[in-house]
Amino acid sequence: MQQDAPHNKKMIIIAAACIVAVVAGVGTWMAWQATQQSATQEPAAPANTEATDMTAPQAAEEAQVEITADGFTPAEITVDQGTNVVWINTTAATQTIMPTGESQPADFGNTVIAPQESYVFTFDTPGNYSYASKANPNIRGVVHVNAN
Repeated sequence: MQQDAPHNKKMIIIAAACIVAVVAGVGTWMAWQATQQSATQEPAAPANTEATDMTAPQAAEEAQVEITADGFTPAEITVDQGTNVVWINTTAATQTIMPTGESQPADFGNTVIAPQESYVFTFDTPGNYSYASKANPNIRGVVHVNAN
C-alpha cells in the first residue's frame, strides 16, 4: 500500500492543476465575452449636469379641410396667423387647389394631391385667401387668417 501513496499524490496534483486550468480558462473566456458585448453596445449618455428648460416648443396650430366629391369641408375657415392648414384628399381622384384671389402667397396651392394624401400650407400673413378646385372651379373655399 505504501507504493500507491506516491501515485495518489501525483493524481491529486494533476487533478488540482486541471481544475486551476479550467477555472482560469473559464475566467478568461468570460472576460472576453464581456468585452465583446460592451463593444457592440452604444455608450451610455453622459449625465446631464446642466439645468435645462423642460418647456417644449409650441407646435403650430393646425386646421383641416377635407376634399370630398361634394367640395371642401368646411368651405370657409378662420385661423390665426402661423396656422398650418391641411387639405386631405378623401376622393379617389387626384386634386389640385388653385388660388383664386388677389395677393396670394406665391407658394400657396397649385400642388397635386394624390388620393388619400394631403397638402399643408402655413398661413403666416393675415388676410383672406380664396381657392378653388382645379378639376371643378365651381368648388371654392376661403381661409381667413387673423393677426396674432
